[in-house]
Amino acid sequence: TMLILPATAYLFFLKYRFKVESFKKIGKMLLVFFPVLAATYSYLPLRAAQNPMLNWGNPVDVERILRHVSGKQYQVWIFSSFDSAKKQLNYFISNLPQEFNITLIIILIGVMALFFTSKRLFVFFLVIFFTTVFYSINYDISDIDAYFLLAYISLAFFSSFGILKVFQLLKDVKLKYMLPVSLVVIFVFFQAFLTFGKVSQSENYIFEDYTKAALNSVEKDAVVFTYQWDYLISPSYYFQFVEDYRRDVKIIDKELLRRSWYYNQLKTTYPGITDEMKPLIDQFLEALKPFERSEQYNSQLLETLFRRIMSEFITTNIDKHDYYIAVEVVSNEMQRGEFTLPPGYTLVPDVFFYRVVKGNGEEYVPAKDPDYEIRIPKKKNHYIDFIKHVCGWMLVKRALYEMEFDKVNRAKVYIKKLKENFPDHQIPKGLAEVIEK
Repeated sequence: TMLILPATAYLFFLKYRFKVESFKKIGKMLLVFFPVLAATYSYLPLRAAQNPMLNWGNPVDVERILRHVSGKQYQVWIFSSFDSAKKQLNYFISNLPQEFNITLIIILIGVMALFFTSKRLFVFFLVIFFTTVFYSINYDISDIDAYFLLAYISLAFFSSFGILKVFQLLKDVKLKYMLPVSLVVIFVFFQAFLTFGKVSQSENYIFEDYTKAALNSVEKDAVVFTYQWDYLISPSYYFQFVEDYRRDVKIIDKELLRRSWYYNQLKTTYPGITDEMKPLIDQFLEALKPFERSEQYNSQLLETLFRRIMSEFITTNIDKHDYYIAVEVVSNEMQRGEFTLPPGYTLVPDVFFYRVVKGNGEEYVPAKDPDYEIRIPKKKNHYIDFIKHVCGWMLVKRALYEMEFDKVNRAKVYIKKLKENFPDHQIPKGLAEVIEK
């Protein structure tokens, strides 16, 4: 709705002009608008106060409501750099033909037709288009397509005027509307033919399969430490809390641990998981307040406390819960030294995650068979490629671990799974030679 305001303001002031009466009219509308808005958003603190399992932002007071409504958590990615805007603009332009294909011809006809027949509507839709594109290209996220939606809608309106113009130009006295209707139908079917296969997700089960397989691979009441939001965490919210699938597994989002509201959600969703860490968490939350309020803060203190929290989640829970760390944490934060295991613990590759165990790694730790099934869709994108990479990577790591303990037959189980389900994943040369013997 915010993106429509500039275009709406154009039509309003075009009709009522910049006069005192115009602003009085706006004031009267706001007198109705703000109470309705306040009544609508009053649901947030009422529901948040009940501590639901999923309580994003925990908007229980004015400060948190404003932070929640304004999307403050995501503002760091808005207007971040010129290079980011250039990248997103290039993507929008390159993706436009895939969205509309030959309908772009109809859109161009509609743009010209509307310019000559109704300049007000022409400017209105043009302002919507450019406002949306300008805002969206300055948002540095990977899944940006949804933010271009209003721009696509404005182009769709232009196309409707283009269709009308085609009807007017091609109407024949004898044939009446047969020719333009036939042409429009051809355009519609051609558009559907070219785009349906690209946008259809009817055969995409990879996120369901991966999430369920990952949850099912860990022990009962296990803790999984990860930040695979797009691949595992957000799908798990549905499968765990709606379908009640492996609800016993406790998933901790490493990135959300940086947000004060997340600790309240953890306490509600997974009772007891943070109890022994309360003094440390209270200290971190106190240090976090000035950061969330855009005031001066001690970044070194925040980072030190954050790293301690990640480590203490292990030490305070591992005697009660099997603890697993996802591959991206091991490959990134642990490699860079931003997160380390507490002394006396080591990692063992499991099926989808690394398992945290006590000791120096000299004792063999068994793992389940990789008897999961993941349906890989024919269409490829970076989300699907990531899941395939994680699955293949962990199968290789587990096979190498088995070989360290001379368990060749067990290693073959994982390599066989790799060859059958992820044949494109490269097997290390030394491992491949041993397995083939």
